[in-house]
Amino acid sequence: MIVFSDRAYNAIIDETFRKHPLETGGILLGHVLDNGAWIVMEVTPPGPNSVHQNAFFEYDEKFVNYLANSIASKYEIPLSMLGLWHRHPGNYDKFSSVDNGTNLKFAKLSKVGAISGLVNVDPEFRFKMWHVTDPLHYEVINVEVGDDIIPSEYFALKHVKESVPQFPSEVVENNEKNYNYAYERNEFPEEEKVSEALSTEMTRIIARLDAIVENTRNTNAMLEVLVENASDKTSLIEKFVKKVQKNYNLSQKLLKKQIKNTEIK
Repeated sequence: MIVFSDRAYNAIIDETFRKHPLETGGILLGHVLDNGAWIVMEVTPPGPNSVHQNAFFEYDEKFVNYLANSIASKYEIPLSMLGLWHRHPGNYDKFSSVDNGTNLKFAKLSKVGAISGLVNVDPEFRFKMWHVTDPLHYEVINVEVGDDIIPSEYFALKHVKESVPQFPSEVVENNEKNYNYAYERNEFPEEEKVSEALSTEMTRIIARLDAIVENTRNTNAMLEVLVENASDKTSLIEKFVKKVQKNYNLSQKLLKKQIKNTEIK
């Protein structure tokens, strides 16, 4: 029997319909129990550089490997790579020769083999799972879904509040020194002091900048706002553009500080 967590099964359905009608797939992560049951805790997406066509699909292998390792290590009982799933067009629910090669590759990674699934939408969602062994052999396995079927210890995360590792004090001190040094290196030169009061027009400009920073993260748009509203776009604009490209968050704070202390002509 194969048991999917609610999270894992939902990920398969979501990926299927987000890529509909193209083929897609994912990697299955979980545990193999001593009694022969398979528990699928997580399902990874195929990756940003994966290939999706009507009758062909290819994983973004580098992304999948990285993400699988990242997710697996977050659990108190680390997850293992169990196998994979992918969608086939129409009602075609058999593995192709290419699929056979991929399934065999996964089966060779473990002495207990691997599991592989096929999804069809014709028009209803159908999901079927096989156990794959080396030499190549398929056996259909029943699928169950539900967190309540899975022992609670498999949901335990490695890093909860009470078990977060602490860095040695000297490491923390060095990090603080490095941060302070970097901050000092990014400070603007001293400028002429002016009144603390900001004009209504400049307040409007700052509001537009804030909106762009929050919603678009678009440096060019920020520059356009300054150019449109400042008659003298020399020292302040040049310094701001250089700094925002190096350190986005720091530049936003320093710009607001400078506007209070620098004459805008």
